[in-house]
Amino acid sequence: MNINNNFLNIKNSFCRFVIVGLLNSIFGFVVFTIFALTSLSTWKVLLISNLIGILFNFFTIGNFVFNEAKISQVPKFLISYLAIYLTYLGLITYLEPIFGNRIIAMGIIVVPIAILTYLIQRFFVYKYKSKKG
Repeated sequence: MNINNNFLNIKNSFCRFVIVGLLNSIFGFVVFTIFALTSLSTWKVLLISNLIGILFNFFTIGNFVFNEAKISQVPKFLISYLAIYLTYLGLITYLEPIFGNRIIAMGIIVVPIAILTYLIQRFFVYKYKSKKG
């Protein structure tokens, strides 16, 4: 049984993205939390966790959501993650004083950022055709 083929049988790319996004979000949140428990500043924690997450996400999103993880897409993928990083940084910087904790702030924004990430990936990085899902 080929898991990738069965997974790609899910017709809607957004449904696949949600499933992969849950995996990516859990992975990213765990990596972020590990580094957030150190004395590193928030921008360094985000940078390190995002770099690790980007590698993981390129393969999961490219292969399982859009069925195309080509090296030629790496520059756009990196640009999209720079935009996502800056959005995370701005929101966490704003929310951390309100909630008193950067981990809680991250937990609050992770779902909206996942939706933003899907839209950027679909329309900027992969230019996925709507007739396929």
